[in-house]
Amino acid sequence: MADPTFFDLFKSTWAQNGLTEDITDQQYKTGWSFIGSVPPSVEQFNKVQQTTDERLAWLYKQLDGLAEVTGRPLAATSCDALSYAQQNLNAANLKTGTVPVARLSGTATSLTAGAATKLATARTIAATGDATGAGSFDGSANLSLGLTLSPSGVTAGSYGNANAVPTFTVDAKGRVSAAGEVAIGNAATATKLASARTFSVTGGATAAGVSFDGSGNVALNVTALDVSKASAGTLPVARGGTGLATVAAGSYVTGAGTGALVPRTPAQVLEDIQALPKTGGDISGPLVLGTGAAIGAQYGTNTASGRTAHVLLPDGGGYSTHTGTVVGAMKITLPAAAVGANTMLRLRVDVFEYLDGVPPVSLLIHGYVQTTKAWARCGATVLAGSAASDLPVRFGSDAAGLPCIWIGDTTKSWSYASVTVSEVQAKYNTSGASVAAWGVGWKVEPVTAFETVSQVAEGGNLAFARSDIARVNGLQAALDTRIPAVSLANLPTTNIGPVLVAEVAEVWIWVSTSFYTGYRSPLCGRPLDGHTVAPLPNEVDAVGGILQKSAYAALWGYAQENGLVLTQANWEARRGGHYFVNIDATTFRVPDLRDMFRRFTGTDADTANARTLGSRQGHAFLAHSHQLSSRSIAVGSGGLIDVASSAATGGWGLTTTAGGAETRPVNAAYHPRIHA
Repeated sequence: MADPTFFDLFKSTWAQNGLTEDITDQQYKTGWSFIGSVPPSVEQFNKVQQTTDERLAWLYKQLDGLAEVTGRPLAATSCDALSYAQQNLNAANLKTGTVPVARLSGTATSLTAGAATKLATARTIAATGDATGAGSFDGSANLSLGLTLSPSGVTAGSYGNANAVPTFTVDAKGRVSAAGEVAIGNAATATKLASARTFSVTGGATAAGVSFDGSGNVALNVTALDVSKASAGTLPVARGGTGLATVAAGSYVTGAGTGALVPRTPAQVLEDIQALPKTGGDISGPLVLGTGAAIGAQYGTNTASGRTAHVLLPDGGGYSTHTGTVVGAMKITLPAAAVGANTMLRLRVDVFEYLDGVPPVSLLIHGYVQTTKAWARCGATVLAGSAASDLPVRFGSDAAGLPCIWIGDTTKSWSYASVTVSEVQAKYNTSGASVAAWGVGWKVEPVTAFETVSQVAEGGNLAFARSDIARVNGLQAALDTRIPAVSLANLPTTNIGPVLVAEVAEVWIWVSTSFYTGYRSPLCGRPLDGHTVAPLPNEVDAVGGILQKSAYAALWGYAQENGLVLTQANWEARRGGHYFVNIDATTFRVPDLRDMFRRFTGTDADTANARTLGSRQGHAFLAHSHQLSSRSIAVGSGGLIDVASSAATGGWGLTTTAGGAETRPVNAAYHPRIHA
């Protein structure tokens, strides 16, 4: 273990880790005088030395603490710790106490309270405003300022007397800024008026008169207000007014909460309530008739048999169910308006069911219901439907005395049925028929039993009954197979079968060859005897004219299909034959059949060659001879000519030429035409 340093010995005590024995105060003060008689123990010796070290340690701690404050550590070679601390005290380390004035020199840059007793420069303390005053202060003594109040502008004096009361004006600071007096006559001593007075209110408000003599207060009871007397302002809504100064003539007002009412024109009011004016208008949304509502019209004079009520959709005139099967006759109960009056009645009934292949049924039902509830002149007409629509219609009344109409038998099965009564026309033999009466009170329902039936309209009463089916059987099939009629300007571009071309009254068929595809008359290309001055729509003149291939594609196709196209030179050589010429890419020439007779093809008798279609043949005369009766021919008066025999002619000679420029039969002239 290293030897302790000088200052380390101050931080420890003798025998601090060993054994000591306490000694008494007397032993300590006597010292080692008793060593000779009773030797001290080791522990006692240690205690003496330890006590000495403890006192030295205490002194060391005092010096070490001071050195820490001064910032200079203790050294074994120096002994000026106390003097250095006194000379180099750091004020920042002072915790309490006050530095004496004698130790202060110069002027401090800042001092805490109580650090100075006097200011280096005395300062003037002054007051201004409502009070003024000033004084010098250097901190060596207290300062007391004497303040002088500023004048308020009020003349000094006493105010008020027996006949006047003082008046004062006090500002926000409590100062009197003005003073005066108000004369009060003898009010200072009066408690009652010499003559009582009556207080009342008239004009815009009314209050009965109340007597007042000054001996007590009075209250006026206002019993009426006359707003017409108001000359200004507007009565608000909260006080029962409109909040409006003016409202335009013919306008209405609507509420706006606590605010003023809002003026609205009649058109705006109708828009607000979603209503139409009596003059009519447009509806932009669905119109649903509620219970008791009906739409209709009345026309005719409301006299005996004079007026008809026409109701489009009567209230209660409908039935609808989502039940798959409902059995029974559909009963239509008329309203109370049908009771007690002879009524000509007509109505429409539409029936729709969830059936496959069965269209909806529309019936027109009519009859004359009498005051006795008997019916006459009854009938029903099927407007739409099928053979299944041939339902019997019965007319009568029920146990309640209301006229009724039954549709179908009580065994009739309805599938998800919907029934609507509409377009009711009612006309009395007396006055009174109205939409209001006939528009309500209807009822439609299925029933399984009839009540009082007076008339039955069987199938024979219907416009189209089951018995009529045989007469029109196959009509639709025939209509489906009919030839459609078209025009030359609107020929179909695809094959739809034969078509009837209206302008030429012909049936044309679809042709598809290497030269033409489209509709064409089977007679296309046939020579015709033109019997009209101008060609008909299906004809062209056969005089060698030029046609457009696009306009007469069918005819040009016919010519190519039948090998009838020649060059121009060959055509000229065979003019009169049934030949065509390909002029260019867009045009072609037709035959020139003028001055030609038609002859059917066969074998040429002169050449034994077969004739081809359209070929031309020249003039010919059947070979024949004329035999002379003798060699002498009489000429003149009694003279004779001797005709010598001629070996060249094989006869007696030749006769002279006779006849015209051609050989022809008796004929009629027609224009040469070709079917185009």
